[in-house]
Amino acid sequence: MRRLTTVVIALSTFLSLLLVVPAQADPVAARWNCGSRCNGTDPAEFQATPTGGVCAADARTVATTPNAEHGLTLQLRYSPTCRTVWGRIYGGRKQNYYIRLWQWLPGPQEYEPKGSPREIGPVGNRPFEWGWQWDDAGVQIRACVSTQWDSIGEFACTARY
Repeated sequence: MRRLTTVVIALSTFLSLLLVVPAQADPVAARWNCGSRCNGTDPAEFQATPTGGVCAADARTVATTPNAEHGLTLQLRYSPTCRTVWGRIYGGRKQNYYIRLWQWLPGPQEYEPKGSPREIGPVGNRPFEWGWQWDDAGVQIRACVSTQWDSIGEFACTARY
């Protein structure tokens, strides 16, 4: 009986310490995620973070696709803080381009569009070179560039991320 009492006291003490001692913060779990609030917004303007920051502030390029025919490079950008992605182009001809995001779906359809495309003006007359951002938490998305509003004129896509 004495051994059982000792085991119960030891177990109770251990469990109470678990409740009192805070766990170490997981840096990945500590990231802030703006979710669907960021969908279809400008990553350089939409103040998404709790401190009023923009998602483009910590963005990195996660996929790149050059296109020699149009003389441009398409990038897929990712914000770890916001967990959003968007497409960005550099170069190109003196014509308008459209950047669209596509979410990967396993199955026969494979991709579904996310939001509407964003029109990017011709080289030398561009106030911005990126498309709308989209929440990518738990999904994989790629960016595509087109010479038309619809997807028929798509000529380059990044890998999905």
